[in-house]
Amino acid sequence: GEYSVSVIKLEEATGLRLSRMSYAGEILDFLRLEASFSPSNSIDGDVSWSTSDSSVAKVSYSYNKAADIRLVGEGSAIITAETEDGLKATCVITSENPEEITLEDVLSLSYTNGRVEKTYMFIPEESGTYRFTFDGAVDNGGYSIYCEDDIDDSFSNGSGEFEAIAGKVYYITLNFWNNDADPSENYDVSIIKCSQAKTMSLSKSTVTKKICQGEVLSAIFGPDGSASEELEWVTSNEKVANILWSDSGKAEVMVVGAGTAIITATSA
Repeated sequence: GEYSVSVIKLEEATGLRLSRMSYAGEILDFLRLEASFSPSNSIDGDVSWSTSDSSVAKVSYSYNKAADIRLVGEGSAIITAETEDGLKATCVITSENPEEITLEDVLSLSYTNGRVEKTYMFIPEESGTYRFTFDGAVDNGGYSIYCEDDIDDSFSNGSGEFEAIAGKVYYITLNFWNNDADPSENYDVSIIKCSQAKTMSLSKSTVTKKICQGEVLSAIFGPDGSASEELEWVTSNEKVANILWSDSGKAEVMVVGAGTAIITATSA
C-alpha cells in the first residue's frame, strides 16, 4: 500500500496562556491548571510554576505544562507559569474558609524508622460527597479510606473526595515519611462537604491543531468547589479527532485527519 508522511514546520512560541485566568474557591479545593503555547504549531518549552503566597495557594504537583493547585488558606494568590524564554501566564486565586470538620481523635498510630501511619474516624451527619486534606503530609505520602461495611476495600477518586452515607463509620489512614516527625502530633485532618456541580465547561471551547498534534482538555465544574464527576468523552468524527485517553475530568484528544470534530464530555 501507499503511505504518506506529513512534515510540519514548527515555530518559536510567542504566547503562553493558562486554562483559567482566575479561580474563586474554598480552603481544601484542588485546581488543575494547564498551560498552552501559541501559535498552535509552536515548539513547546519547559514550564515552571510558582505561587505568590504559599499560605493561600500551593503548587502541590507540577509536570511541565500542567500543575495541581491546592488552596490552603484565606486570601488571594497569583499562580504564575513561566518559560525560560520569559513567556508568562497567570491565574488569580481567591480562597475563602469553608465550614469544615476537624478530626482530632486518632484511633491508631505507628511510627517506624521515619514512617508515620495514623488512622482517624469520620461519621458524617449527612450523605453526600466529602473532600479531605491533611497538613504536613500531602506531598510525601498517601492515604486510604475505608467504610466499616467493607474494611478491605479502599476508595477515593484521587483528589481526596469520597462518597459517604450518613451514620456510617469511615476510617481515614494516612501514610507518610517524616524523619523529624513527632509521632504524637496531629496533622489537622479536615473534611468539608462538597456541593454538587450545577454547570460544566471545558478548558477550551475551540482548538485548531495540525494532524498528529494532541490537546488535553479539562472539565471545569461550577460553582467553584463543586465535587468533580466521572465523565464520558466522545468524538463526533473519529476520522478527524480521537480520544487517546480519559481520566475523570480530563482527556487527551489527537488530531488524525483534516476536518472538524466535536468533542463532548457528559457526566454519568
